[in-house]
Amino acid sequence: MEKIEFAIQVMVIGFAVVMFTLLLLYGLLHLFNLIFTREKKGKNVTGAATTEAAPVNKDFDNKRITAAIIAAVYQYMQGNNLLASAGRISFNVKPSESRTGDNWQITGRRVLLQNRMELETIRRKKHHENI
Repeated sequence: MEKIEFAIQVMVIGFAVVMFTLLLLYGLLHLFNLIFTREKKGKNVTGAATTEAAPVNKDFDNKRITAAIIAAVYQYMQGNNLLASAGRISFNVKPSESRTGDNWQITGRRVLLQNRMELETIRRKKHHENI
């Protein structure tokens, strides 16, 4: 009976320590949120929330998306040591004006088709070598 009581006591104390630690972390995050976020200067006196539709600059968004994709590819290549074997890297991002729609999707399909052709030629070479 003493073992069960000791086990329950350890479980309750452990649970309490975990919950207390999580509460401290939540408070720390909330404190940092209050410290590092800045309030807008043109705040309403009455405190009523106003929603304004911000103009969307699609050109700016496309540039940000392009920059994020290029950075992700660069990090991937750097992480897998592909940069040393690739030499100089150049990115050419020019949307196709003749086609409408998602240019990244079209580019992805084009790359998949090129990779499929390369894989097929490798398979054919291996098949002919084994015969």
